[in-house]
Amino acid sequence: EDPTFAGVDVQAVGLQLADTLVSTFGAMVFDFGFVHCDPHPGNLLVQLPDKEQPHARFVLLDHGLYRTLSEPVRLANCGFWKSMALQDEEGIRAFGRTMGIDEKTSVVLPLYFVSRSCRTRAGLGQPITDEEKAELKRELAEAGLLQGNGAGGVSLKGMGALADRVPGDMMYIMRTMHLVGDLHRQLGSSKNRRFWTYMRQAARGHWIHRGRKTSFLDRFLRPLGSRFGTWWFQWHLWLREAFLTCLSQWRGSSTTHFSLAGTLGESREEVTHRSPTPQPA
Repeated sequence: EDPTFAGVDVQAVGLQLADTLVSTFGAMVFDFGFVHCDPHPGNLLVQLPDKEQPHARFVLLDHGLYRTLSEPVRLANCGFWKSMALQDEEGIRAFGRTMGIDEKTSVVLPLYFVSRSCRTRAGLGQPITDEEKAELKRELAEAGLLQGNGAGGVSLKGMGALADRVPGDMMYIMRTMHLVGDLHRQLGSSKNRRFWTYMRQAARGHWIHRGRKTSFLDRFLRPLGSRFGTWWFQWHLWLREAFLTCLSQWRGSSTTHFSLAGTLGESREEVTHRSPTPQPA
């Protein structure tokens, strides 16, 4: 197939648009707390690059469904993502409480957002072992999303159980990030790249404090603190991820990619296959 359209390299433009999409919605979630919650393909137009505009751009349509996060919730969400990145279970619990999420639900949300828990010994977006996948299933069972011990004979209780335990605005944010993630994948980019973009924006957003009076010195020092704090977080995360990636390669048995939706689907199939066939009366 011809990789160009109207003289434009479609693959290169797709990757650029993927980055733009994630950084745009990441800014909405982490920087502004004002989020367009319906980013399906019908609400996005693409303006191709030309001589006057060298980069492709998105045009976002249908502004009828937005959610506004309060400043404490926005900051807590930034901290929640930083804690997920560093697999800091205490941070996840604490920031979850601020967002109105109980601890039992908070510790399972990383499985939804970044496809690993605080106990997973694999880097962001990296494959895991079959044993680790079985452990993640057990964590889902402990959180009430699956019935059984997670290792076999599991029956799906339903995502509705999760929705009942997460505040409505955060459920819209989760839905939005799921839609963005699906578009990001279709545009040819990687899950790992999306995770890193979100983590970087969460670290930066954690330094932004809106709606409060600040002194001249604070306005001068905070941008410097933001740059240094974001850099330090990324450096810490990079070292940690490098170690986990090396550990995963050394073990040599990490071949399974985990996703919450895929695991719930597998559990549904297990239930179907294990259910006894009704006998005629």
